[in-house]
Amino acid sequence: MSLKLILKRIHHKIQLKLFNHATRHFTQLPPLTLSNHPVCLVSLMCHRDVNQYVVAVNSFCQYLLPSRIIAVDDGSLSPKDKRQLQTLIPALEILAAKQFADSRLPTGGCWERIQAIADFVKDHYVIQMDADIFSQNKIDEVIAYSQQCLPFMLGTNHETGQKINTATEISEVATGLHANGKGSHHVQVMAEINLPGLNYKPNLKYVRACAGFAGFPKNSFAIEDLCIISEYMVKTIGDKWYNWGSEQVTSNIILANQANTKILPIKFYNSADFYTPALKLIHFIGTCRFDKGIFQKLAVNYINQHKQ
Repeated sequence: MSLKLILKRIHHKIQLKLFNHATRHFTQLPPLTLSNHPVCLVSLMCHRDVNQYVVAVNSFCQYLLPSRIIAVDDGSLSPKDKRQLQTLIPALEILAAKQFADSRLPTGGCWERIQAIADFVKDHYVIQMDADIFSQNKIDEVIAYSQQCLPFMLGTNHETGQKINTATEISEVATGLHANGKGSHHVQVMAEINLPGLNYKPNLKYVRACAGFAGFPKNSFAIEDLCIISEYMVKTIGDKWYNWGSEQVTSNIILANQANTKILPIKFYNSADFYTPALKLIHFIGTCRFDKGIFQKLAVNYINQHKQ
């Protein structure tokens, strides 16, 4: 591991501690009550994200209140975490990630999350939401798509992340990235290069979207769909498929090949790198999560405005 990466990780840990201290009054938010809106909100949860998750759920629920909220525990939630979460979200269901693990699929890297969603879409329209999501304005499109049972994806700023592409188009773009050395060995690039050979759906399509926020209609896919995709990729790109990022590729394949899939407009749904007050929903992605202090400011303001 390079010194630069070590320092970056140390910096991120310090920023997380500062964020958690600044948002410590999240425990004073009023308990959430659920609605009869036929939406199930699912998130993969870990100990370090508790403060963020509570803010994410509350900011989302001010615009769309689901009938069911599920936290898939990666195994790191402490008894205290669970007590706090279920005090603030009394109807919250905390389920162990391992109960969704299928031996035919990779483990970790968010794979238990999509396996859990495959279970819940049997009965619900499911919205997958990461803990680093913040809703700051009315999420009209999400409300409309969930009411109409339409799939939606969180687009990216890449040219292939704002439209539905054919597998061949994606493969050509990924091949170019590989040739130019841009993420050339990343699992996403390698998987995208090999998409045309995947025998999953006729006229296979793909969007280079972000799996951190997505809408899955009822009965949109099953565990067998995941196995078809994963088994092909393991045969094609080998053990690289077990790297972090393969679950996002799978989510993108599943959603891009649904009927009438919608891509959320990027001018209103984007990552923190492109923050403006006009954004309806912001994804504070990965190691850039606390950059510029935007997430912390929004979270603290939300807590101060809504705490009891």
